[in-house]
Amino acid sequence: MIIDVHAHLFRDQAYNRAFLAECRKAGIDKICAFLSGMESTGKLADDPNRQALDLREADAESVIAFARVDPTEGEAAVTELARCVAECGMRGLKLSYGVKATDPRLFPLIEKTVELRIPILFHAFMGRPFRPERDDRNPSESDVLDIVALARRFPAAMIIMSHYNLGDWAYGIKAVKSTPNIYPCTSGSGIDSGSIEMGVGEVGADRIIFGTDNLIYAGLGKIYGAHISERERELIFGENLRRLLTKRGPLP
Repeated sequence: MIIDVHAHLFRDQAYNRAFLAECRKAGIDKICAFLSGMESTGKLADDPNRQALDLREADAESVIAFARVDPTEGEAAVTELARCVAECGMRGLKLSYGVKATDPRLFPLIEKTVELRIPILFHAFMGRPFRPERDDRNPSESDVLDIVALARRFPAAMIIMSHYNLGDWAYGIKAVKSTPNIYPCTSGSGIDSGSIEMGVGEVGADRIIFGTDNLIYAGLGKIYGAHISERERELIFGENLRRLLTKRGPLP
């Protein structure tokens, strides 16, 4: 089974349905879906979970809904996450640029994910201190070392670190090697030769998670083209993520 942990949805449900159909055509069995479109302020759009829930309603077999909440809203964000999981059956939390991973405002949300037994898909950049130009676009973007600090503060949290091949992937994968509750994700535009092999070699195939970031065929190609075993592909494509998603209970 192939599960894509990093599937952006948009306000246009026709696009979302077409994207899902293309995923199925490409051989992806399930997607973890969430609304895209963080504003430059880091604020989420109104009703950020509607698209994922609507798409899941249309195809419950293929769609796993991940929740979006605004960490700057404090206790209200924690309450909303709990509602999304308990009442709506959402199975993960997606975090982007709104709050850096080391910001204490984020900590109650992470504690709640531990309590709810759901994973967090967290955007990160590898080696961000060496790329100061990113400050203009995303001043609250997390570096890999911010993710490491968060994971060590909450060792029971399940943190899927998006696109470990974005930026200096050799730096990024080495940085998370000794932090076992970080699961590096293959999603994103980085297609450098050797990045998948290094991920498997440094942290083990049982920690690498497959994702596309909507780059369906490039995302698949990275895994199919890597010099790894078929068993390692099976773990990356779906088994590792299924193990995390079912901590809360069986998938539908």
